[in-house]
Amino acid sequence: MEKLWEDFAPFADKQFLDEIETNLKSRFWEMYLGCSFLYNDFNLELPSHKGGPDLKINYNNTNLWVEAVTPQKGVGNDKLKKPPNGKVVKVSQDKMILRIQNSIDEKKRKYSNWIDKNIVSENEPFILAINGSELPFARTERE
Repeated sequence: MEKLWEDFAPFADKQFLDEIETNLKSRFWEMYLGCSFLYNDFNLELPSHKGGPDLKINYNNTNLWVEAVTPQKGVGNDKLKKPPNGKVVKVSQDKMILRIQNSIDEKKRKYSNWIDKNIVSENEPFILAINGSELPFARTERE
């Protein structure tokens, strides 16, 4: 993780180190994506605007934007609960889909806002990179 941070630090926003302590999976996902682009010879740039997408890539003289999102378990009746170890339970795919859909809807609103504020252009590619690691059962296959 130290190597990833060493490579990603020049592109991280000012809140990154504070937030990784309380939001490890979300911020690690952003760093992992950034390093994945760097290690594959993409030109990662520091976004010029605060409050925009997580990553800015200059690709063939075009801005390519990446927003990293890690849907959370939810709250109240919609919360996804992890069962005790050793128990077989029915997984609520509807609740899992709801959590992912909520994240997509939230990022869609932000994306529209970024366009309105001229932070991004609707003609520039935009990637929403979803990491399901906070959702119980989001990954059920065996390695």
